Amino acid sequence: MFFENRENVVVYVCDSLDDRHLARKRKFDSWFLRYNDGSLIKEDDVAMVEGVEIYNSMIIHKMNAKLNEIIIAFKDLNMRAGEK
Repeated sequence: MFFENRENVVVYVCDSLDDRHLARKRKFDSWFLRYNDGSLIKEDDVAMVEGVEIYNSMIIHKMNAKLNEIIIAFKDLNMRAGEK
């Protein structure tokens, strides 16, 4: 399994080009709830790029040695996504 290596991180983007991004987010949320054995954390965020909301999430193992730094970097990236 991918998360047997506690250093692995998954980041995914819910494409909004066809306005189905919220449906995609709900599907990913339901999969996470169904398959998470309690060892993973999912951080959700939204990046604003040229007035477009881009929903994205990160899944990371709770025992990742750099958990806090990675979450901070993920949130910072989303906050600064629209900067030029």
